[in-house]
Amino acid sequence: MNSSKIPRWYQCGIFSTPFWWTLLLVFSLQGQQYPHLSLQPRATTPAIPHSNLAEALTILALRVAFTPDLNVSTTGDGQFLMGPGTPLCDGFLVDPPPHDVPYFYAQLKAIANYFQQVTRGGITLSLSESLVFPEEGEDPIVLDNMAAYRPVADEDSSDDLLVDLYAESLLEAVTGGVNVWDYDLVVVFHAGLGQDFAYPTLDPTPLDIPSAYVDLDMIENALGSRGIPLSPDTLYDRPAIILPEGQNHIYYDIVEDIFPGADNHCDVQLGLTGTFALLMGYALGFPPLFDTEDGDPGVGVFGLMDLGSNNGQGVVPAPPTAWTRTYLNWEDAVELQGDVALSARHLPESQIGRVTLSNSEYLLIENRLNWIPGLPRVSMDTLRYRHGVPNEYGGLDLPPYFDYLVDSAGVTVDSATKVIIAVPNYDLGLPGSGLLIWHVDESRYVTDMQGINDDREARAVELKEADGAVDIGFPTTALIDDPVRGWGWDMWFAGNEAFFYANPDRDDPSDPVRLLTLDSDTHPSTRLNSGAESGIVISRIDSAGEVLHLRIEDEVDVTRLPEGSRLLGFNGQEYIYALRDSLWLGNKPIAGRYSNDNLVVSEHDPVTGPASDSFWIVEQGPAFSYIVRRFDGEGNLTVPELRDSLNHSTAYYDAGFLYIGLEENPPFPPPPDTTMIRYYQHYSFGSTVYSWGYIFDTTDTAVVIQTRAPRHPPPSDNQIYWHATDKLSLGDLDGDGLDEIIATSPSQVVWYPERMTAENGDRLALDGFPVAGDFKSPALVANLRDDFHPELITVESNDIVVYNHEGQRQLRMGLHTRPSELFLMHMDDDRIGLANGDRIHWFGLEPEEQNPQWVTPQGRHSRSRHSLNEGIVRAVLPKTLDKSRVYNYPNPVTDGRTTVRFFIGSVNKATVSIFTIDGLLVKRIELTNLIPNDYNEWIWEVGDNPSGLYYGVIEVEDSRKESALIKIAVVR
Repeated sequence: MNSSKIPRWYQCGIFSTPFWWTLLLVFSLQGQQYPHLSLQPRATTPAIPHSNLAEALTILALRVAFTPDLNVSTTGDGQFLMGPGTPLCDGFLVDPPPHDVPYFYAQLKAIANYFQQVTRGGITLSLSESLVFPEEGEDPIVLDNMAAYRPVADEDSSDDLLVDLYAESLLEAVTGGVNVWDYDLVVVFHAGLGQDFAYPTLDPTPLDIPSAYVDLDMIENALGSRGIPLSPDTLYDRPAIILPEGQNHIYYDIVEDIFPGADNHCDVQLGLTGTFALLMGYALGFPPLFDTEDGDPGVGVFGLMDLGSNNGQGVVPAPPTAWTRTYLNWEDAVELQGDVALSARHLPESQIGRVTLSNSEYLLIENRLNWIPGLPRVSMDTLRYRHGVPNEYGGLDLPPYFDYLVDSAGVTVDSATKVIIAVPNYDLGLPGSGLLIWHVDESRYVTDMQGINDDREARAVELKEADGAVDIGFPTTALIDDPVRGWGWDMWFAGNEAFFYANPDRDDPSDPVRLLTLDSDTHPSTRLNSGAESGIVISRIDSAGEVLHLRIEDEVDVTRLPEGSRLLGFNGQEYIYALRDSLWLGNKPIAGRYSNDNLVVSEHDPVTGPASDSFWIVEQGPAFSYIVRRFDGEGNLTVPELRDSLNHSTAYYDAGFLYIGLEENPPFPPPPDTTMIRYYQHYSFGSTVYSWGYIFDTTDTAVVIQTRAPRHPPPSDNQIYWHATDKLSLGDLDGDGLDEIIATSPSQVVWYPERMTAENGDRLALDGFPVAGDFKSPALVANLRDDFHPELITVESNDIVVYNHEGQRQLRMGLHTRPSELFLMHMDDDRIGLANGDRIHWFGLEPEEQNPQWVTPQGRHSRSRHSLNEGIVRAVLPKTLDKSRVYNYPNPVTDGRTTVRFFIGSVNKATVSIFTIDGLLVKRIELTNLIPNDYNEWIWEVGDNPSGLYYGVIEVEDSRKESALIKIAVVR
């Protein structure tokens, strides 16, 4: 079991010479990415529920020393540092001794200031109500020697001993008269360093205690109780944080063993704030964003709950990511559209932008600026480079980081303890400035939100790295900088050379600013994780600054309705849509819902006049009833001559009438009008679901029945059965004027294949079908391209997918509504629209080219399930035989049979002959009663014929004779 310890950072190998150590300092300390935590926590229970964060939090800080010892495997002697010793640094000293009560209050001030700023006051700490115990003038708690709490061989035992350290410290506080129930969180500050960092040499003190967040699961595994026993009847059920007195090796002799060959150790210093902030994040319920299984970075240096906790060498921890801040509801994400100006995160007027890609995926955009206050375009790195001194290795010796941080960056240093307790902008530790663009996929969330980025190929929160690569958390061969942790090139700003290296086609020589663009074809792109197009373009990304300008628009022709709305229809002038608690005509509310909890359950239904001129709105009422209102094109709502509230078991609309069943098992709907040759109706009887319909056919009328086994009623000669779970549509795909039956199979039927079929009334599949896929909606049928052949629009997995009439995928795009709520609109003069939640995707076609045939999941807007096919022959049909559509399948023949398939025109007789390669006749059959203007098939049973090559000859005769030859391979 892995505890929620501070992970160990930056495994950078062994450097034994001053030359390599100088390179490490020059290249690794830039951007303050040194050293590296091994991020390995497990699922955690927050110490402080989110509901308690509205009030100022209080902390009980326990000072814990150990029995003095001379164990060389631990740092120090078990006592707190009270004197500076002789540190090998002539500059600013980080977290200097004495580590007494005022020092630990200063550490609480530092963490309080950090969370106050990065959460915009969402989390505050009450320092006046917090306590450092034992208090000033009293000796610290003293426990057994330090090594007793850190056996390295057994990770589970190590966790148990961390619980022991917490429990023993807490009991000493209770014995000392502390009412531990007065505090929201316990922090155990122990003497010595934490076993939290990996350095460039072997660690001489492996028995140091790792910093950790000790949650209730860890306590229960160690003690068998869901809390620390304070008495036989009392459990203290609050987790704790374990921290060292500091992280700075410079006050101990081992610093020269860890960093050999360095004359000045000022730049190997580390502060305690970053470690403290990361573990506070666990206590506050922040999901970790690194790989919790192996510790690889997930968002790198760009977020607190990853390597960003150690930015600024542990003194300037990164703020939580935009995702964390919105997930915890400290900040709202504002949907962006058009020209946008984003202020930098640390400014009062800043905001997080959101760009919705689909039902479950969206982008979060924030402006982050690492400039030193008062020095535009100057970061800590650039300031130090300005004053760097050339060295004998051809590099630069940079001035000490902390000297410049304290002198130039406006940080606040506690006058009594010299602890850095506040930073004006915690983005100072970032490796660059510009936009951070986060791709969030909520479908990848897990129940406890722990480990949402464990799969680096499928992260829930991922940075769109502007350099075009996916580096963070992946292996790298980079020698000078380390993109694995994130670097400045990952940020979006005009002139980013790495972006243009990955996207050379976007480098416009006429643009002196070299603005950046993110769209479906850039690297990275705005596509969904499935590869579907989101239709979003983020362009004209300007230079980094306190206000950064960009433009967000749609790649395709889209009409957007108010965010969160559901489109119901169009009355020829304005859109009718539903919000959470009301119905709207354009920008005018026209009706309220029955209650906020009840949703509109009907599609819109035309009554008279042009399509979508008027609607039935059906709302779910109390006690399983409907409330029915009629909405007309003038925006008026009336209740028809039906009771205002009707008990029901089914409701449907047909031929201008709304039917509502009043019995548990309603009677069948009225029989279909036999003069309507493209009729399709749905009904229920008991627990069985049926649909019947008439397929447009020149010779007969084929009935389609959808049922569950056993079949009921028994099939007749002109009935076609489909599985009851299939979602059926009708439409003329091949252009012969006749409807095909399109069926999509849902994935939840494990034993039934997931596919989409398209078959004519004789159950012959069209070329290219069936198509395999996780289909979740019936197919809509309409022509979206200028070829007179309709496309199939369906939901596959979580995307809208468009297939052509030959079963080839043409387009994949984001879904913004429930699969059952897609529908087509064809009211405009020259466009057909796909209604997709709060937006309409328009396809530009002349009305005579649109050919809409199945425009809602129920066929028509009236829900009557009639095909809109007008019976017009649009394809070029052969007079006799189409030689390009003659073949056999499978080929080669391996199971003793093959199907010969051929497309004919207006003939009713064909001859199929099979010959050996030597010309010997094997089989000849004359076929009659053929289907004109369609495919026909004949199965050849190979029988005892040996393996080899055969020829098939298909001959038809009308006013003239035509034939086609195919090759058939037989393999035994």
